[in-house]
Amino acid sequence: MDASASSGFERYEHAYPHTVENSPDLARFAAHHRPFYERLYAQRLDVTSWEQAESS
Repeated sequence: MDASASSGFERYEHAYPHTVENSPDLARFAAHHRPFYERLYAQRLDVTSWEQAESS
């Protein structure tokens, strides 16, 4: 959907036929890439203190 044609936010659920739970290929792909994601996630920028300061 085009953002300019939207009228708000709503939750949209997807049902995928292939997931890491039922696809060995996707499970291997996810297992291989998870350590890279976790290293990036550990280095994320924490903006919690900025959000709290702005709301004061």
